[in-house]
Amino acid sequence: MTESIKVWGIAVLAPKQKAAAESHCFGDCGKISMGGSINDELTGGLFVCCEPVCPHMADEIPDYGTTMSFGEPHSVILRLLKPEPSSDGRAGDGVPT
Repeated sequence: MTESIKVWGIAVLAPKQKAAAESHCFGDCGKISMGGSINDELTGGLFVCCEPVCPHMADEIPDYGTTMSFGEPHSVILRLLKPEPSSDGRAGDGVPT
């Protein structure tokens, strides 16, 4: 049996993750895939990152779920980013809400 492909989901719309995602995922890293979005009602939706190592990661939640892409199963790992100051200057705690 083959292992499913791993992808990391970033909760870019979650208020406590938005500033970090904007700064890093869409900013200095820029490797996030907006075409690879995953419907997730809990976080408001996830964008896909295929990078196994992230210098901005605070934590991961393995086995967050699964998704299908190009007819192949993908195992979703929720990646929590280190908090960044938001536009109002306050830092979040890194937990998507």
